[in-house]
Amino acid sequence: MVMSAFEKKDPGKFTVRFNMADPQQKAVIDLLNQQGRYKAQFLTSAILHYVHCSETPDIRSAATVDSTEIERIVRQVLAQQQAAIPPSLQQGGQEFGAAAAPWEEPGGSPSETSNPAEDADKEAILQTLDAFRKQ
Repeated sequence: MVMSAFEKKDPGKFTVRFNMADPQQKAVIDLLNQQGRYKAQFLTSAILHYVHCSETPDIRSAATVDSTEIERIVRQVLAQQQAAIPPSLQQGGQEFGAAAAPWEEPGGSPSETSNPAEDADKEAILQTLDAFRKQ
């Protein structure tokens, strides 16, 4: 018999590791350890109650990360920060908008004069954005 990647050899067997540093998970660890050989029944009752309780938030609708939206927000924040820099403090006295910044929408050109420290920060942000795109 050939099993697909989603089939389990024993569908009723699970391995779970809790985070001892998380106070909520530590409390669950203590509760489970008090159950002795009845952990499965305890978990069954707790999960069924959680799923069917009308006061419980819906855990099935987990928020999805939209990398395009994250990128748009990051670009917006960077543009706002650039706009807040007084012209006298900008490299070479260049006014905002005179040259496109590296974080502007694709099609813009990087600034010709730049601060190496700012360039490193911008490069880190761009690498993060690229990592989101690859996911």
